[in-house]
Amino acid sequence: SSGSFGTQHRHWATRPVRVDRGRGISQAQAQSMMCKQAVAEERRLTLPEMLEFGENANRHTVLLHAMFLHKELPVRLAKRIHDLRSLPKPMWSTRAVSSLISLYEESFVRIVDHEPPRNSVAETAFSETLADILDRHRTVKANIAAGFAEMDKSGVQICSVESSEIQEVLTRFYRGRIGIRLLMKQHLSLRKDVDARARRRQKGMSTTAQDFVGCVKTRCRIKEVLETATADAQSACALHLNCAPRVVINDNRKLTAAYIPEHLYVVLFEVLKNAMRATAERHRLQLESERGPRKGAPVLPPIVATIRSASG
Repeated sequence: SSGSFGTQHRHWATRPVRVDRGRGISQAQAQSMMCKQAVAEERRLTLPEMLEFGENANRHTVLLHAMFLHKELPVRLAKRIHDLRSLPKPMWSTRAVSSLISLYEESFVRIVDHEPPRNSVAETAFSETLADILDRHRTVKANIAAGFAEMDKSGVQICSVESSEIQEVLTRFYRGRIGIRLLMKQHLSLRKDVDARARRRQKGMSTTAQDFVGCVKTRCRIKEVLETATADAQSACALHLNCAPRVVINDNRKLTAAYIPEHLYVVLFEVLKNAMRATAERHRLQLESERGPRKGAPVLPPIVATIRSASG
């Protein structure tokens, strides 16, 4: 629901697009292209498709992937711009979020105005652009957090800051952002794979075994990622609540799977952090009252994490 924000949404065409001087397209052209791309359909990619396409990547494969990104990224960036512009006025009018919109608009223009990467020279330049965009977009979460802080300082009520309207838009935005960054990282990683395979071939070394296909680990050890996420979640819990439950991991089969370790870590960390907080908040006061004035952190009941394959 829109709550106290009413109908104070930013209309798609009310904000001029910033286009750097020297670019080949005008503001009006950029605006029109964003409108069209924002309603276009994304090309959904599955993990098996990414593995199949990149498993034996070569220079030709990298060119094909670059051409795909040249067409696909503008669609996804335009949708994220639309998400940000769809935020209620108290949010999009903050300096932090407004600068974030400008960043996405600039990235959109840089890609659509780039020479199609049909040859190795153009692909190299395009990949350098992608690497720069990735780097410049690393502070997106900080921008959103700063936007909330600005809203708070301006006196916006907490119920408005936490409204379902904002949360729904940001959930859609963050999901789309993950996909954009994954596509760019996968391309840049495939380029490194091709270069590494060429060096191994020159040295007479085997090029068949691959731990990674791009940024996808072919035999990701689930337990190792879970243990890392557990340690970090316990540190965060102890820092904020002065105690943290231990985690019992059941993994008799030592399962592996083709997955992106970074993404798996984020999911596991968030689940464990929430479980630890719930456990600590539910049992801490009761245990402390039962223990009396004795020193040391209370012993909380453990959290059990079981790793299973889809087949059981």
